[in-house]
Amino acid sequence: MQRQPTVYMAGQAAKAAGVAYHRLNYWATTGIVVPSVAEGKGYAGVRAYSFADVVALKVAARMKASGFPIRTLQNLVTAVQQWDEESPKTYFVGDEKGSVAAFDEAGAFTALQQKDLKGLTWFVNISDIVQEVKSRLESLSQPMRGKSLRTA
Repeated sequence: MQRQPTVYMAGQAAKAAGVAYHRLNYWATTGIVVPSVAEGKGYAGVRAYSFADVVALKVAARMKASGFPIRTLQNLVTAVQQWDEESPKTYFVGDEKGSVAAFDEAGAFTALQQKDLKGLTWFVNISDIVQEVKSRLESLSQPMRGKSLRTA
């Protein structure tokens, strides 16, 4: 039996990621962080986020606060949204061209050693962010599990 994905409504996602609701709304409508479960288009559409989406929101908020450009945020968000929570690949490495790659700990350090450091732009380990998001989500009301969403 396949496990139903856990779904977080926009307000829950914003609180768990530590992002103001209006920023979450702006990022969703401009395509920076689009929820993967339900985009909430149309009249009374509901936005629904996966766990990876919430982690991506938190990562994007930290990167934005550090002054990273929007293109870099979008590339990183896409990589994090495709990340599997069970994966040991929690290190994301990016370069000035906007490329993003995910690695486990050993692979990340090998990549850093082999890469020309002039081209390396950033390096993020999301494992602490994942734990922070999990902790915040546990303190919120119960998420939806397998319930149908009205998406226009």
